[in-house]
Amino acid sequence: MNLPRIVKQVRAALFWPVAIISFVRAFPARRTRVRALRRLGYWPRLGLSYNKLKKNANTSVVLLLDQIDGVGSVSRREAKWRTSGLFDLPLPELGRLTRYHYFIVIRDPYSRVLSAFLDKFRHHEFRKRYGAFALDPDGFDAFLAWLKAGGLNKDPHWDLQTKLMVWPLDRYDTVIRFENFASEMRALLQMWKIEVAPELLQDVLPGDRDKKTSATEQMGRFYTPARRQLVAELYRDDFTALGYPS
Repeated sequence: MNLPRIVKQVRAALFWPVAIISFVRAFPARRTRVRALRRLGYWPRLGLSYNKLKKNANTSVVLLLDQIDGVGSVSRREAKWRTSGLFDLPLPELGRLTRYHYFIVIRDPYSRVLSAFLDKFRHHEFRKRYGAFALDPDGFDAFLAWLKAGGLNKDPHWDLQTKLMVWPLDRYDTVIRFENFASEMRALLQMWKIEVAPELLQDVLPGDRDKKTSATEQMGRFYTPARRQLVAELYRDDFTALGYPS
């Protein structure tokens, strides 16, 4: 039994109404998507808040900020649940939400959905729950057909990024594109005068390397014109809102 995790979950359940009201009052003009508030991570000592989107270097960002914050090296699973969310913040901190710098990492939908496919369907859990898709172009074709038939909203690893965002893109203090992750993340940290050891800021941190799929490099192998058209249709809202060409 993971007692600290259970305590965190109970506290969040008790405090979520106060946290939501505090957040909406702090940002009355930002058109907050309340359902996405649980995806905000907070690092009070750094003054940073990160809107977590799966398959967008999510674990890398969490591990990086934890190491900068002095938490030390932990497993991916532990880092994710241990990160303070909006519902975990102490009550006094809920009155200081505007002091944080809010940022997000976005990704080209073509690359992101392929990465989700190549990464998640290596695992028995996903194959059992959603389907045993072959990890080849034909399997990707079947996966896209499954998304079109209703699978798109089954899991946040491939669901629309815009559904997981707290605000419209132009409301964030900083937007980092996954394609430029290392340089743009470094620029954000330098802006906040946070020094980072060179080995900490890589395209993929050591703790996240086993999830790397090289999806961008494999686009030519997995995509046909018909598959590109289907992804363009499925992720139309993301292409439009995030500024990626379809």
